[in-house]
Amino acid sequence: MRNNSDDFDQSAAVSKDGQPAAADSGKQLKVFDGDDGAKRGHFRLISILRATRNEEVVEAALRAFYLPDEPQHFELQEIGGLQRLHSDDIMNRNGSPDNRSSVKDGGDAWLLRAKLRDAEVIKVYASWPRPGAAFVPITVSKNSTAESVLTEVLSQLDRQDEDSSNFYLLEVFMSSKQVQRQTLTPQEKILDKLQEIRK
Repeated sequence: MRNNSDDFDQSAAVSKDGQPAAADSGKQLKVFDGDDGAKRGHFRLISILRATRNEEVVEAALRAFYLPDEPQHFELQEIGGLQRLHSDDIMNRNGSPDNRSSVKDGGDAWLLRAKLRDAEVIKVYASWPRPGAAFVPITVSKNSTAESVLTEVLSQLDRQDEDSSNFYLLEVFMSSKQVQRQTLTPQEKILDKLQEIRK
C-alpha cells in the first residue's frame, strides 16, 4: 500500500495569525476523491483546526486534489456513515455545529463529491464536420433524456426536420488508462448519468 503522508496539505494547517498549527489543536482527515479514489486507497491528508469552518475544509480538500472548482458545488461524505458535510455548513467558535453536521463529529475518512444540481450544461459534439463551434452546449434537467437532448441538438444544428431516432448519444469516458464509449438508451436520464460519473 502506498504511503500517502507526502500528500499532507500544509496550507490547511495554519492558524488564523499565520503561525503553524499545534498538533493537538485540530484533526487530520483522509479525503478520497470519489469512489474510485476510495477503491484504490488513494487519499490526501488535510489538517483542520478547532475553529475551522466547513467551507474551509471543503476548500482544503479541493486544494489537496488541485481542483480549481467552487467549494459550494462540493460536499464531503463520511465513509461508513451517512453524514454529509456541505461547504455552507458553518461551525461556531467552540467547534460545535450550528444545527448542522460537522467534521468534528465525524470520522477520519471522507469522500469528496460534487453536489447534486437541478440543472447542468453538457457539451454534445456532432459526428459530422461542421463550421463554427466544435460542440453544442445543452442545458439538462432531471427530466432530460438522451432522446430529448438529441432533439435539442438537432434543432440547434438546423436539422430539426430529421428523425432523432436515426441518431444516438454516445458517452465518452476517458480515464488515465483507456477511453470507453457507451451508447445511451433513448430514455436514459442524463442528469442521473452525470451524477453517477461524478461519484
